[in-house]
Amino acid sequence: MNYFDGIIDVYDGNSLDLDVARAIGVKAIFHQTTRGLYKKDVAYAERKKRALEQGFLWGAYHLLSAEDVDEQVDYFLSVEDGSDPRIAMAIDWEKSKKGLMSLDDVRRFVRRFNEKLKARNRDIYPILYAGHILREQPDIVAGDPLLALCPLWYAQYTNGQLKFPTNTWSDFTLWQFDDEDRKYGAPPPNVLPGADFNSFRGTADQLAAAWPLERPYVSANASALAALSAATAEPAAAKA
Repeated sequence: MNYFDGIIDVYDGNSLDLDVARAIGVKAIFHQTTRGLYKKDVAYAERKKRALEQGFLWGAYHLLSAEDVDEQVDYFLSVEDGSDPRIAMAIDWEKSKKGLMSLDDVRRFVRRFNEKLKARNRDIYPILYAGHILREQPDIVAGDPLLALCPLWYAQYTNGQLKFPTNTWSDFTLWQFDDEDRKYGAPPPNVLPGADFNSFRGTADQLAAAWPLERPYVSANASALAALSAATAEPAAAKA
């Protein structure tokens, strides 16, 4: 089974040396645009410009909060409006400074995002980044037809089997396997300090062909993966 590990995600609190990134094989970069309604990332625009000029694949992500959903969609799109088909678009579902967005509001965000992007000629759903929270939502464990339209970017730091809700996603698109502590196989913490490292279930060429990841990616091993993940599922309260 092929995994390509040359995907990082960063924000303006991290340094980003594109020469180092290229030297260690990074091909794709996700960068924060906004957090809730309370912060725009000051490094986003300049880093995006330089990275695209140097041939990196580029993605934008918004950190969800418990603030107004419709306003957050607009806030995200005020920085990265979704009109550029080179740019992958993602949302980060975890606790923020302004609280944790509810599942119902995540669904509302996803619907509103899709409606807005249709007006920009992109009928897409955002990539959904999350970890243990997915396993703690009974509706997602049972199967959520709306969120199933979102490519899954799953966070779980482990050397064992990934455990994600296979009734919603038969396969993950991206897997965040290591954070700034670098305990699970990414380069040492002094290499691109602060960056999180991610895998794509496929080769670098397959990633480039699938970019900007507008549909859930399904590998040739999806059926076997789903069966194994379901068989080894953790209790709902387990943490990533």
